[in-house]
Amino acid sequence: MSSLLPLYFLGVLVVFLASRKYLSRGNTYRPIPGPKGTSLLLIAIKEGTLTKLGLPWLGSVNQVPLLGLWFKFKEWNDIYGPFYGVKLMGKQHIFIGTEKIASELFGGRGSKYSGRPAVPTIIDSQSKYGTAEYMPLMSKNSMLQSSKTMGIILLTIQEYHTRQKKFNHIQLAAAQKLDYYNYPSIEAKRFVWRILNDCSDWVSLCEDMTSRTICRLTWGTTDHAIGLKADAWGLLNAISPVGNVTNLVTPLLWIPTFLSPWKKWERERHRVQQEWFKDIMEGVRKTMIEGRAGMFDCSPLLHASVEM
Repeated sequence: MSSLLPLYFLGVLVVFLASRKYLSRGNTYRPIPGPKGTSLLLIAIKEGTLTKLGLPWLGSVNQVPLLGLWFKFKEWNDIYGPFYGVKLMGKQHIFIGTEKIASELFGGRGSKYSGRPAVPTIIDSQSKYGTAEYMPLMSKNSMLQSSKTMGIILLTIQEYHTRQKKFNHIQLAAAQKLDYYNYPSIEAKRFVWRILNDCSDWVSLCEDMTSRTICRLTWGTTDHAIGLKADAWGLLNAISPVGNVTNLVTPLLWIPTFLSPWKKWERERHRVQQEWFKDIMEGVRKTMIEGRAGMFDCSPLLHASVEM
């Protein structure tokens, strides 16, 4: 039996190469330039020369460093750019190296090309079910909903991304007219004073200023700045390629939740986040009822809920 294993793997290799050749023969598009990877498993003979091919499904992932990967992307851009593609983990990734091309595709043709891919680890990252929790992760999507009125079933399209963008615009436009309540200036002065006294931990100081500014704008207080930093780091770890391994090896998402430590971790992170935000909003609502709340972005929304 062991003597047949080499023949078996050779047969699988031949089928793989033949199928890839067959599937690509009808492609009329020019091939996208880019690295093909260095393979320890697969070397093909083409036109009398040895050609290194990318690892099957993995592509050039063995060339991408875990830290500072943008330096590698810049190196590839200098070689293959300003428009090149890399196959990683079964997905074709396109990289754009000039502002002109980016503006044309994402600005001039934004309705076609400016969507965002889903983050598979995050629960409803693109708000396909109307949660609208992560605006930066949402994409242009819609959901067909049915409602029954007077015996007639009506079908409506709920564009969650557009609705959330409009809501955010209304909130920020109102704050902009008031110079964002002068909160950024207050926190900037505090940041400069602290960094002039001790700049050894400047990264933490930058995070502290950002967190305090966002908390002031959102809830009118800095009481939740430490919790916001912890929550932000948890979310970054969930969406980062160097965070949860399921963002890189997506087939691991097929593992049931009770067997998957990554799914359990994300569900717990999401649960804690939900409870934390709800507790904060309830506390801010109470201060508004008591007349102790300052100016902040969510005040119009909460004012309406308090009046109701």
